[in-house]
Amino acid sequence: GNGGGRKEGSIMHFSIPYTSEIADETGKFVAFNIHVNGAAHCAVRYSQLAQLNEEIRRQFASEDLKEFPPKKLKFLKLSVDELEERREKLEKWIQSVSQVQKIVKSSIFQGFFLSAQQEAAQQESEEVAIDLYLCNGNKETLPILSTDQTEDILEDFCRKIKLPDKLIYYFGLFLMKVHDDGTEELVRKVQDFESPYISLRDLTGEYRIVLRTWYWDPRYDDDLLEDKVAVKLLYVQALHDVELGWIRASKQELKQLSALRAKKSKREYLQLLRTIPHYSFVQMLPCTSDFPIANIPTTASLGPHQLILEVKTKTGELKEFNFQVTRMRCWKVVTCGSRMELSFDYLFSKDKLKWVKVQGSQAIFMSVCLQGIVDELLMKRDGMKIKEPTDRVRVTRTLQIKKREILSTSELPELDEP
Repeated sequence: GNGGGRKEGSIMHFSIPYTSEIADETGKFVAFNIHVNGAAHCAVRYSQLAQLNEEIRRQFASEDLKEFPPKKLKFLKLSVDELEERREKLEKWIQSVSQVQKIVKSSIFQGFFLSAQQEAAQQESEEVAIDLYLCNGNKETLPILSTDQTEDILEDFCRKIKLPDKLIYYFGLFLMKVHDDGTEELVRKVQDFESPYISLRDLTGEYRIVLRTWYWDPRYDDDLLEDKVAVKLLYVQALHDVELGWIRASKQELKQLSALRAKKSKREYLQLLRTIPHYSFVQMLPCTSDFPIANIPTTASLGPHQLILEVKTKTGELKEFNFQVTRMRCWKVVTCGSRMELSFDYLFSKDKLKWVKVQGSQAIFMSVCLQGIVDELLMKRDGMKIKEPTDRVRVTRTLQIKKREILSTSELPELDEP
């Protein structure tokens, strides 16, 4: 490796599930609706994507990307079939672009998607406040600009609670849905090129932005244990995860843990926790899988190097199956109507590859976690460190927003495969 550098990952599924006809002061046009990790992000016209493509080609000439669909003569309107073909090709193109780390992290790409979200949401830049939560439900209200990107907000928040700069990117901001019965569902990690304020504003139901650690190897805890604020954050998260039953402590261990909690011995509590199964794992809400048999109720957890599927057999006993991330040839997320499915191609033995499918509302979040786990393995292999605020790309932009009106949208296809 090239020792000492820092590594970051692209954790994205781009899709363009449908088109809309939109009118603004320049007239009518067709917009392509881009979704990122299953959430609607923006609606852009062909010419905007064509310009992005030219800038990417200029700056990253050596990259092998899917072909950008060609321009048609100005005065010829595309037929329904031609439009559908263009949508498909644009989707393949944006998916190939989003696989290249250095493009995704570039200011061209980040600036484009930040501005596009702002434009689609018709959001001028204004002073607003946003609530950010810790795992225990405590919140801080932060004054921000409505168009601030995720990393600006993460850095402001961490500085407000006095976390040292070098530890900021051990954490991430996550979108969490709070169901009517109080169940919490982690939906996704908030992207670097989105404005969390706009993303929250456009959701119906109760959603929060929550701070959690964003690393998988528990050894990174050691860096946090040296700092008082970081210990507090880690402790609050640990209490939350233990309460939800994510960490599989025995009765005896639970007794020891509550004794340490009563004494407020945060560090000892965290050190004991590290010796317990499923520490450092994120558990998903109940889902179903096709392993070892079809439609079996499953609990999926993701953690260091692996995905664990815990299933209830006919006799009612719990069986655990461990899938090593390094043996997954690839994975994909597919939307079938309202159902989401994560499937991965797994190397069971030397020449036996087989697809395993997991269905549940958190399929996209699972895929984001898998990507995070893989990126961390690569980062360590290359001798790199978790990034710091000074390493990031800062995007400055000024945007005049044209007023838009959506006239119609094409049918949402049943099957959208990022």
